[in-house]
Amino acid sequence: DAALIIRNPSEFTVRLSLKVKEIWPMAATWQGNIKYYDPCSFVDIKTRPETIKHFSYLYQREWRFCAFPYEQGPENEPFPISIGPLGDIAEVVTF
Repeated sequence: DAALIIRNPSEFTVRLSLKVKEIWPMAATWQGNIKYYDPCSFVDIKTRPETIKHFSYLYQREWRFCAFPYEQGPENEPFPISIGPLGDIAEVVTF
């Protein structure tokens, strides 16, 4: 019933990356807009799967943040990440 609208994605990424690095110091991160592909085309066949999505979802204009831990990190369980107040870079919109 709500959405978080991030007005400053670059600052959000900085804050989130810093917290991820506290949990997984050697983790690599990727962030950016998702590329939408046509499954009948082989143009994106070598593209990493976490950066693409079926073109039927194009209306979403999705942005993703991915972390790739290259060492042992937290178990495969959800874990909280607190990046502090976001009022200066985002707003909550309720429906």
